[in-house]
Amino acid sequence: MPSLRLTRRVIDELPHPKVGQTYYRDTALPGFGLRVGARSKMFFVEGQVHGRTRRVTIGRADVFAPEVARKRALSLLGEMAEGNDPNEQKRKERTDRVTMAAAFERFFEARTNLSPHTVSSYQRTARLYLKGLNHHQPNRQAAGRPAYGVGHLRPCSVPWETSTPPTPWPVAPAWGGRVPAHSRTSRVSRSTHP
Repeated sequence: MPSLRLTRRVIDELPHPKVGQTYYRDTALPGFGLRVGARSKMFFVEGQVHGRTRRVTIGRADVFAPEVARKRALSLLGEMAEGNDPNEQKRKERTDRVTMAAAFERFFEARTNLSPHTVSSYQRTARLYLKGLNHHQPNRQAAGRPAYGVGHLRPCSVPWETSTPPTPWPVAPAWGGRVPAHSRTSRVSRSTHP
C-alpha cells in the first residue's frame, strides 16, 4: 500500500482504478487511510482488536474533510486499543433496531382504550398479512403484559388466496329445494341489468 500525507488536494488528484480498490495509508497517523474504488473514495481506520486486524469505514472523502476523518480515526483507534470492536458494535445496533413485531406491540401498549373488537380485528389483519411477526417474541403473559398483543398471534397456516371459499347457502329438502325468502336477491328482471 502506498503511503502519503492525506490532504484535500492529494485526495482529489488520486485517480480512480478501473477495477478493484487501491488503499493509501496516511503518513501522519498510522492506521488511518483512504480506499479508492472505481466510483468513490472512503476514509478508513485499521487497528488490532484482541490480536485480530479490524478495518472500519469512517466515511466518504467528498463528505468528510481529511482533518475531521483523522480525528474520528484517532478516537476509533483508542476504542480498538481498549478492546472494543466498532464493527461488532455496528452489527449489534443493526440487530437491536425496532422490528415490525415490536412496533405492533408498542402500538397496543400505547392504546390501552381499544375495544376488544378493534384488537381482534388488528390481530386478524396481522395474522393474515404479517405472518412472520410472531417469531422470537416473548410470552406476554409471563412478562406481566396484557394478553392481546403480538405474543398470541399465530401465522396463518393456509394463505388467504388458497383457502377454501365459504360454502353456498344450503338448500334444505324441508324448504322444498328453495332458498328462504329472506336470503333471496332482489327481484329485478335480468333484462334491466347486463
